[in-house]
Amino acid sequence: MVRGVKWGIGVVALVAALGLALPMSGVAVEGPSYEEAPPAYVPPPAWSPRLHFSGFRRNLRSGTAILFVSVPGPGRVILHGRGIRRLARFVGRPRRLRLVVRPKVRLMHYLKRHRKGRIRAAVTLRSDDGSAAETIERPIALKRRHHHRH
Repeated sequence: MVRGVKWGIGVVALVAALGLALPMSGVAVEGPSYEEAPPAYVPPPAWSPRLHFSGFRRNLRSGTAILFVSVPGPGRVILHGRGIRRLARFVGRPRRLRLVVRPKVRLMHYLKRHRKGRIRAAVTLRSDDGSAAETIERPIALKRRHHHRH
């Protein structure tokens, strides 16, 4: 019985609070009226990432490759992917960057045995303050010439 009374008092308090809040929302309040202003002009961000690949060259002797990436502005460029060594470079201005794709040990053993292997390399560009980032990917076929023993 006591439990029902407490629950009933809570419901009455809730209905009373809603009843007080509802009539106020439908009626205009006396006071100054404000007109809606047009939206303020927001300039485009100074750093807009448009990263793209601009070339690729293999080194058949070592099993590595050079990936050329055009970087639009300052930031941190990171080359990463499964089976390749991670590489990070800081860029201070827009330019074409040379990134060396070096296989990890397991992929290097695979290349020695099979002479070719396909991987997916990803390049990420992060702005200096870390607010913006863009990642692009491309498949790469690493090749290695057969090693002749003398």
